[in-house]
Amino acid sequence: MPSTTFKIFREALVEVQKVKAFFIANISLGLFFILILVSLDVEVLDGHITRLFSMSLEVFVAVTFVALQILLIAGMLVAQYRKRRRGISELLRGEENEQLELKSSLRWDYELRKVNKELEHAVLKTIAGFLNTNGGTLLIGVSDDKQVLGLEHDWATLKRKDGDGFVQHLARLVSNELGNTLLPNVSIAVVAYAGEQLCRVDVWPSKDPVFLAKGQREEFYIRIVNMTVSLPTKQALMYIEKRKKSP
Repeated sequence: MPSTTFKIFREALVEVQKVKAFFIANISLGLFFILILVSLDVEVLDGHITRLFSMSLEVFVAVTFVALQILLIAGMLVAQYRKRRRGISELLRGEENEQLELKSSLRWDYELRKVNKELEHAVLKTIAGFLNTNGGTLLIGVSDDKQVLGLEHDWATLKRKDGDGFVQHLARLVSNELGNTLLPNVSIAVVAYAGEQLCRVDVWPSKDPVFLAKGQREEFYIRIVNMTVSLPTKQALMYIEKRKKSP
């Protein structure tokens, strides 16, 4: 069973690779400019640049280099956006499973047409189940039949009625009900998809058992197939012990 440390290390490695690619692109640009300057008559080139752009060759090279830097960064941001959008599309092409759950909303009950705190508890159950099993992704704003509903109704029920307010509210729920030490295992982001705003919650497994309060008792949830189930005390203890021995 992959550990949280391994997951975090893998994400850090991806970020390092992005930076590495950025520096390689910069070095390539630098070599390209050097090649141009070496292969051409600098004085003649300087004259052409001054005549065409009213600036010296040095200033032209600096301005061009900065412009290319901006284009590189913009390209990286667009690539990240497309990757995240493609990720949502790929998730929705599959069915709900041990590591994917869809929720229509965080707290707005579409049937009762009002806030229902039980829905928040259902979201926390899913997150706890992911934490106690192999992690997973929760998409909020998408119905079980994959209809994209968005977060507008949820936002309207919050003090801060936007994406940041939504993320903060959900993060507080996780912190208060599951424990603030688990926040590093939970990534919460609002993303645009199909003309709506969705919440993507990526969860990495916890090395320690996670319990969620239900009334006067605490329950232990795990993911089985496409369900979040509560284990009776004896089964929970056996599961926790077995999980500790897993690599």
